[in-house]
Amino acid sequence: MEIFERIKYLRKEILNLTQEDFSSQIKISRSNLGSIETGRIGVTDRVISDICDSFHISPDWLRNGIGEMFKESDDSVLAELTREYNLDGIQRLVIESVLQMNDMERQVLKKFVHGLVDKALDDKNYEEFRSDYIKENAAPAAARDGNISGIAEAAALYDASDDEDKDEN
Repeated sequence: MEIFERIKYLRKEILNLTQEDFSSQIKISRSNLGSIETGRIGVTDRVISDICDSFHISPDWLRNGIGEMFKESDDSVLAELTREYNLDGIQRLVIESVLQMNDMERQVLKKFVHGLVDKALDDKNYEEFRSDYIKENAAPAAARDGNISGIAEAAALYDASDDEDKDEN
């Protein structure tokens, strides 16, 4: 795989970004990125540096396809989370961004998420969605390592906590 192919692979398959979003992060035009991704023009050192800095990509991987894609040390907590939970590039960036927030920014994010959850709980379609979601996701999540013994207990505890929340309102 050539460098222009790795750039396109990184953008589309790993980061799941449009050319517009990716190019704005690395401070080039969308058409310039398109030309890079098709191999029509070469990649400058500045563009390589901006890609590596913006998305925490290893320069060796980007230039030559050698080593790990993401810059990280083996003892990094974020690296461990990325491997353990098979996080893609965007999920990793979200976690990293939250970790880099100051206390006030995290409080604002927390209030926002609580607002989303409150609106979802008030939605009449929520019960149907929740039931479908549990059917699709609870058993596979509980069955990590092949163990589904706690699924019924987990669902009962979740239902009980959901009922308690409704009683408080």
